[in-house]
Amino acid sequence: MDIARKINGFRRFLMRQMTKNIGSRSCCKGLSNNPNVIKRVLICRPNHRLGNLLLITPLLQEINAMFPEAKIDLFGKGFLAQTLFKNYEYVDNIFVLPKKAFDHLFEYFKVWFAMRRQHYDIVINVDCNSSSGRLATQFSDSKYRFFGDASQFNLLRHDDDEHIAKYPVYNFRAFLSQVDSK
Repeated sequence: MDIARKINGFRRFLMRQMTKNIGSRSCCKGLSNNPNVIKRVLICRPNHRLGNLLLITPLLQEINAMFPEAKIDLFGKGFLAQTLFKNYEYVDNIFVLPKKAFDHLFEYFKVWFAMRRQHYDIVINVDCNSSSGRLATQFSDSKYRFFGDASQFNLLRHDDDEHIAKYPVYNFRAFLSQVDSK
């Protein structure tokens, strides 16, 4: 078991090193938060844990409030996302990666290419430390990409920003405010 932990730790380190510069030079000139412009949104959170999936619900609600006509797709892992978000009428497609990619390699690549076939106005990576999320954001067919890097926008501190469900919402708001000011 100790060897498996070391291998997993090395894998995480290697993936972070390989993906740390993805999205570092992203530019979103011309993006407007006009509700009629944004029609399709993809949210990337490739994690199968219940808590991590529940923490994106405030972001879903924020996007629905800002862009009420937009359809939102989710890119996740494990089949729990389908159960959690089936009653959200503004959630359109849920792309689900299998939990164990090497055991289901064909299904794994099938999901990546199904996501790639869709065109999005904006793609949002929820967790800036997620290598898979950064790769999915880069790989998607989108006009605009937000990689979740809060440091890029010099975020103002909020009184209630300790809760990790609010990070993606505040980061996305800061992203839109920076885009509007350009």
